[in-house]
Amino acid sequence: MVLEVNVNLWAVLVAAIASMIIGSLWYGPLFGKTWMRLSGMTPQKMKSMKTGVTKAYLLGFIGALVLAYVLGVIIGWAGVTTLWSGVVVGFCVWLGFSATHALGAVIWEGKPWTAFWLHGIGGLVSLVIQAAILVSW
Repeated sequence: MVLEVNVNLWAVLVAAIASMIIGSLWYGPLFGKTWMRLSGMTPQKMKSMKTGVTKAYLLGFIGALVLAYVLGVIIGWAGVTTLWSGVVVGFCVWLGFSATHALGAVIWEGKPWTAFWLHGIGGLVSLVIQAAILVSW
């Protein structure tokens, strides 16, 4: 059985843009220094990235579009129509997929809990706002 759902592509675009803005703020002025320290990144390493910053942002935006679209599909399948329900779906998707995946970095890669919280809370904020945008349209 295939569940058909209509996803508003304008809402997907806006949600993806919002995700990029949140990420730029989160890993820039808000927690950029913490992220750089935890990841071992330096300004020199940023400049010498194999993919290049422009390509990295482009790939990140494509990922944000995919995430927003799939989140829209989940919201549609769930029949969510209210802002609060959208926020709950965003939280559940974060808890069930993003948070548990990020936990693997702590368990298996020896990353510090600070990295888990930095990425985890950033992902939570992004998913909740994206879900709110998708439900509102």
